[in-house]
Amino acid sequence: MSLTRRTLLQQTSLAFASLGLSQMGLSLLTRRYQRVLATPTPRKLALLVGVNDYPESVCGLSSPKGALLQGALTDVELYQELLVSRFSFHPSDIVTLTDQQATREGIETAFHFHLLEQVNEGDVVVFCFSGLGSSIQLSTQEAVSNLEDPPGVTQYSLVPVDGHLPTPKYPQLNDLTQTRLSSLLSALKTQNLISIFDVGFSHPQSVSNALRVRSRSTIPNGLPPELIPELQERLSQKGKTAGIMTTPPKATLPGMHLAAANPSGLGVEASWDGFSAGLFSYALTQQLWWATPSTSINILLGQVSSGIKRAVDKQYQPLFKGRRESDPNHAAYSQLFSTAMDTTSNADGVILDVPSDRKGDFHLWIAGLPAIVLEYCVSSSYGEVVDESVISEPTTSEPATNETPPSTSLLVQMRSRTGLVAKAKIHTPQRTASSKSALSTDRLASGMFVYERVRAIPKDIDLVVALDNKLERIERVDATSALSTLSNISSATTGGKQPDCVFGRNTMEQQGYGLFRLGNSLIPKTIGPTEEAVKTAIRRVIPYCYGLLADKLFQLTLNQGSSCLGAQVTLEITAPHQRLLSYQSTPRAPWPASMSRLGTPLEGDGNVPILAVGHQVQCQLQNDSDRPLYGLVLRIDSRGEMTALQSMTVDPSSTKTTDTSRATANLSSDSESHSAPSGSQSFQWIINAPEGLVTTYVILSCAPFTETISVFPQLQQPISNARTNIIPKPLALAQAVLLDLHNASDESLHQLGIDTSNEQYGLEVGCWATFSILYDVADDTITSQ
Repeated sequence: MSLTRRTLLQQTSLAFASLGLSQMGLSLLTRRYQRVLATPTPRKLALLVGVNDYPESVCGLSSPKGALLQGALTDVELYQELLVSRFSFHPSDIVTLTDQQATREGIETAFHFHLLEQVNEGDVVVFCFSGLGSSIQLSTQEAVSNLEDPPGVTQYSLVPVDGHLPTPKYPQLNDLTQTRLSSLLSALKTQNLISIFDVGFSHPQSVSNALRVRSRSTIPNGLPPELIPELQERLSQKGKTAGIMTTPPKATLPGMHLAAANPSGLGVEASWDGFSAGLFSYALTQQLWWATPSTSINILLGQVSSGIKRAVDKQYQPLFKGRRESDPNHAAYSQLFSTAMDTTSNADGVILDVPSDRKGDFHLWIAGLPAIVLEYCVSSSYGEVVDESVISEPTTSEPATNETPPSTSLLVQMRSRTGLVAKAKIHTPQRTASSKSALSTDRLASGMFVYERVRAIPKDIDLVVALDNKLERIERVDATSALSTLSNISSATTGGKQPDCVFGRNTMEQQGYGLFRLGNSLIPKTIGPTEEAVKTAIRRVIPYCYGLLADKLFQLTLNQGSSCLGAQVTLEITAPHQRLLSYQSTPRAPWPASMSRLGTPLEGDGNVPILAVGHQVQCQLQNDSDRPLYGLVLRIDSRGEMTALQSMTVDPSSTKTTDTSRATANLSSDSESHSAPSGSQSFQWIINAPEGLVTTYVILSCAPFTETISVFPQLQQPISNARTNIIPKPLALAQAVLLDLHNASDESLHQLGIDTSNEQYGLEVGCWATFSILYDVADDTITSQ
């Protein structure tokens, strides 16, 4: 017998009351549900689940320091703020279940009443789960009668907070199994579905103590879980027409599916200074803050994959389904933008609250910036708040006047950060190059976008080295002592900065000490002899440490999404065949992007491309700004060895008009139009050894790299063979590049009335752009994929 509308509303209230909602919340939920029954308007709904605090009976592991995980609840915050602020989800259309709320019954109940009973054709649905994943083995004989889960099959599952391991007395699994998830998602009435799982399904033998693994350490064997009665009836009714009760449903999830790992892969979370989060969730949400409606899903997912592999290791392989535009499931990604407001430009964050007197500190959500930038560069950096409501295209019907149009932006100085929230104040410069008044503080309001304007990079940044937890106490003492004597290198401390690498011993191959990436892979050429002393090993790896520190400094300049320089960068294979590998641009620039070869659609799987030794590649730069751009192209291979590939000037060549509708893009306070010629330049090189991940940095500036050339004069000469241009002192080069970018920003900082301290580099977003392209070099027996 089907539920009546009244009974359904009553059960909805009871179900959500068990999840901790107040009576006021229940009243609002009931009224909202009644409105939904009466209106066909397409909506956006989300169910976000996160679990940190797993008991040992669920995971088989005990955590000596609080909760087993630390970042799953942060993931929920990341998705919730992104959906509300960036994609116009109404807060009341998002249900979150965290820790003790996230039982299997609680998740299925929320799925039933919040999604199944409300979603209509054309609605957008987002389902996110952050916590533990697992591989499971369903029992063979007892499961025969339950056709929902095929017996004797190993599959994956999401682990709720009460997903206790089976015992002889209680042999039933309590996980959300792969086929259970497929049944639930398939029952929704819309194709605009995005599911996101930040979990892992296999447990590594070893992993850096700087990471937390999001998977069970064992593969439990048990009976399939029972459905809650409401879902049992719902799926039974669907099964009569779709065959679910007579044949097992497909394990493939419908819609667009994004996951931190494939069914045999690893999912991890990391801790930065002040917050922890899933590497996948932070990378994905950060790139979505920077995305625009024109951003290809392949480009976005490629950036996500690159960020994870750069931070951890190439063995961490995210899973993307529905990424191709020809795939019907791709529509869900497009619908996020097509039904959202304020997506004409990207953003770095949003105002959370404003004091009533508009004079005190207010708070900004700034998770649209890369995590490494949050960790090091928030204090004394500047953002720009833009009043989108007064930005409009100029019209010819209005008579020209000599009146200065009202300003649409206001500078704010970030003073400190707690987690993902910055405390800021309105910037009141003592001097200004313009007589135009700033945006009235009365117009400040929560929900307004925040755009990066000036990035303050400290000059005293260290390479943070973690010590492998398998080292003996005396080894750790000696290593800590040796590291303490080195400049710009420090050992990791609990709750401090995220480590950049790990010092340890390769115990599996009975080798000596060396440096490892956070994913536990050895950095080539850093391993020493077995009998080597700890302090000797530290001295031996110092050059590699400074190479890694140089790479870290370049990462701190990455700003493809926030730069206001007009530029496009591509990387493509030219021989033995032609294929576009990577495309990046600066969507916040005020000049329209040129129509060129750079607009070729990017094909691929959204993961880091694999190239073979001997492939010939070409990098092409397009200048869409109003001035010559000066560029450096540097490569860092898997050993941490830096090579100069190109030094160039990309001259303007054609004329276009500045788009003044984006206040954040203006380099000065004037809003007049000016010509913006554009040109391009390309160069080629051949892929060579060693194997492993290679990062290519393309750094563009509005001023010449004077200090950089003085450190490495060879950059003035044409570079014909990349293998002969190894940078002997990469840290000195990186510091010189930062100084050049700081000097290039000096005039803009003066116009903004900003004085930077001697302990920081001040970089203004209209004066530089740094792109990063990651690819994996395989040996010559493997063809590119």
